[in-house]
Amino acid sequence: MIKSLLFHIGDPKTGTTSIQAAMQARACDCPTVSLAVQREANASALANSLKQPKGTAEKRRKHFSDKAQWATEETADLGLISAEFFSGVSPEALRGALQDFLPEHTEQTRILAYARAHSDRFVSVYAQSVKAGGFQGDMDAFLPVALNKARWNYAPRFAAWREVFGERFTLRPFVRSELFKNDVVQDFFNQALQGEAFSLRPMPKVNEALTVPELAAMRQIQDVLTDRGIARYFRLSLGGALGRAMPQHAKRLGGKPVLTKLHAEALFARYAKDAAETDRLFFEAPILMRAQEEAVAQAAQVEQSFEAEAYYSARRIAKMRKVAGQIADAFEAVPGAWRADYQYLRGQRFVALKDGPDARQRMKNAKHVWALIHKLSKLMLN
Repeated sequence: MIKSLLFHIGDPKTGTTSIQAAMQARACDCPTVSLAVQREANASALANSLKQPKGTAEKRRKHFSDKAQWATEETADLGLISAEFFSGVSPEALRGALQDFLPEHTEQTRILAYARAHSDRFVSVYAQSVKAGGFQGDMDAFLPVALNKARWNYAPRFAAWREVFGERFTLRPFVRSELFKNDVVQDFFNQALQGEAFSLRPMPKVNEALTVPELAAMRQIQDVLTDRGIARYFRLSLGGALGRAMPQHAKRLGGKPVLTKLHAEALFARYAKDAAETDRLFFEAPILMRAQEEAVAQAAQVEQSFEAEAYYSARRIAKMRKVAGQIADAFEAVPGAWRADYQYLRGQRFVALKDGPDARQRMKNAKHVWALIHKLSKLMLN
């Protein structure tokens, strides 16, 4: 049996994908602590089993029973479980599931979370929302959305985790200068191993942010899929696949999104109190507040354009939309085939298309979609 567990709960946009990639690659070597890593790339299904309305008693029983079996079969000193969806779960619900399914671990389980400065989070969440097809407007239009994000109030939310788990809950600032070796993956393993010496094999960058022109293109692509009624989870996967495809190209267009003075000042006014309180409760230094102040000081005067017409010809945009329509056709022709292949390649599904029903048809469909995604990624270049 695993001796103890660590749940890494996010927050979103704090390097979670990079941490999980290093976990799956078994990139960490520690001579004094043996590690067991969750089988799946991320434990989203486990986390969602505790959330309403997705979570049900049946899902909770299935996923936590599977995790309990894993914890029983492994013999490591420390088991690592990671999903940013846990950040939206009630800490009482997680503790209850531990008591029901992993009672031996209830009093030893540690919880690790990261908090990103509110201004930085605004930029990152906007880009992710556009990429995933969850938001179609520009950054100005996203500002009112961000100002009403209850989950961006860190102090009360993370205080609730500490109230339930006590000193076994750790919150770290997702601020490069505050991280172990200025890197979140290094910091994660340093925290997980509680300071024990370790080495970390270099890993390629994952989930790299899209540039402004690429986000403008994504707005066009996701607009087509939305108009066609393609389900959001398909659009999320497509955005993820395109996001991973772009860094493979050498000649990418444009720079990354940046804050304007308008954005930075509005975010400061809304979240400065929470930043100060989070600093007081968890960091004993003005880390998030200082990041907020720096964001205001360094903000740009003029907003970048997120209109595709600013970077691409009308003909190029028309081609993007046409290919996006062809992807929608493929999704409708053989529903779920490409997404199942994407999840298998990402480590979220463990049965390959070739081993499932209607293998030939589904493999052909998935291959066609992958070719269209590659075509789209090339159209998004200059």
